[in-house]
Amino acid sequence: MNPWASAQEAYAFLKSRSRFGIKPGLLRMQELLARLDHPERHLRFIHVAGTNGKGSTCAMITALFVGMRKGFRVGQYTSPDLGKLEERISINQALISEASFVEALFQVKLAMAKMPDDPELEPTEFEVLTAAALWYFAAQKVDLVVFETGLGGRYDATNVVMPDVTVITNVGLDHQEILGDTIAKIAYDKAGIIKPGIPVVTAARGDAIRVIDKVASEQGSPVFRLGHDFHVVREASRGLAGQIVDYVGIWQDGFGLHLPLTGDHQLENAGLALAAFELGKRKMPVTATGSFSSIRQAYWPGRFEVFDRDGVRVIVDGAHNEHAAKALAATLQSLEATSLELVFGAMADKNIEAVFEALQPFVRRVWLTKPDTPRAASSEELKRRLGPFIWQSVEVQWVASVEEAVKSAVEQGVFGTVLVTGSLYTVAEARKYLLTKYNQERERGDHGY
Repeated sequence: MNPWASAQEAYAFLKSRSRFGIKPGLLRMQELLARLDHPERHLRFIHVAGTNGKGSTCAMITALFVGMRKGFRVGQYTSPDLGKLEERISINQALISEASFVEALFQVKLAMAKMPDDPELEPTEFEVLTAAALWYFAAQKVDLVVFETGLGGRYDATNVVMPDVTVITNVGLDHQEILGDTIAKIAYDKAGIIKPGIPVVTAARGDAIRVIDKVASEQGSPVFRLGHDFHVVREASRGLAGQIVDYVGIWQDGFGLHLPLTGDHQLENAGLALAAFELGKRKMPVTATGSFSSIRQAYWPGRFEVFDRDGVRVIVDGAHNEHAAKALAATLQSLEATSLELVFGAMADKNIEAVFEALQPFVRRVWLTKPDTPRAASSEELKRRLGPFIWQSVEVQWVASVEEAVKSAVEQGVFGTVLVTGSLYTVAEARKYLLTKYNQERERGDHGY
């Protein structure tokens, strides 16, 4: 029997939890999972934190373990989504069904009814979603969960698991109002997911790696560093279809691997994923073979994702901070991309100036817009903050909605390339329009090249 009057009632229940905002701390999750009979204790995890690259790294780790042996089932939990909550929860790269999602939410709601009547224990939206994912993965008896943090690490709702491997991709200045205003402070928060004796894989550098090394040493956890303990290099570029890479690993090597994701930054993410795969396989209770070549099945929408139809190429990429924007710029430079039509919408609390400055050399015309979220920067704010960068050098237009901005850029940029970026919210709305326009539902592995 359907426990809700409709699926919309379940989604409304989840959305209603947003009124509790973002509340770092683990007590609410611990109480909630206790009422769910601790599903996390029946699962194995690879736990992934970092400023950028978490989602791509998770996608590659998932692809590698799915290809490990027939019948191996890998759950993946990531955030944020690109307009559909079910995108955050998948098994073997197939999204959770609406029926299963609704059922998982109902189980969490039942568990919440058993919790003490205490305002301090009211779970947030993200905590409810995380608990629902854990319940679903346990009910489905998956063999492994690739588990991405939401914000930071130490006090993130996901930090209630004991993983087989911990991954910290990198550390940059983001969410400073919550995590701290220096690299060292942010690194300390992310290093909070390190558990006693559990190996750590990272590409962190400078102050960040010094903090991570210190926390790991205190926990007795070995640290494996990209560029020191394992290496990855590009063997050849395949343009928009990805790249061929070589991996010199901790114990094993892999050569001529097809990485379907484009960009120098994806080399770093691939190295982390391959190292996590090496370490994770050793902890499996069954004989684990598997091949590094399974990384070719990785797919991560909204990150240099290409739509190429009717003579116009549209690239959507969720670069939302300076680190990600510089990585995107490096990819554009390597592809010799110039004179782009840029559709740009961003969140007001981000370093919009730094993001735009990194992309400016590749742009000939800008379409400023505002995604449908209260956090988005208004037209007035975008014009004020970006004025010093663009008014003298490129044509600028303001379009009220992302859909109309993309439509206009495509129509006026005939035979050119349109880049949509600035925020995952912007990318989500652009993808929705593009998928509808081309009457297609993007399947895993169909990158639209």
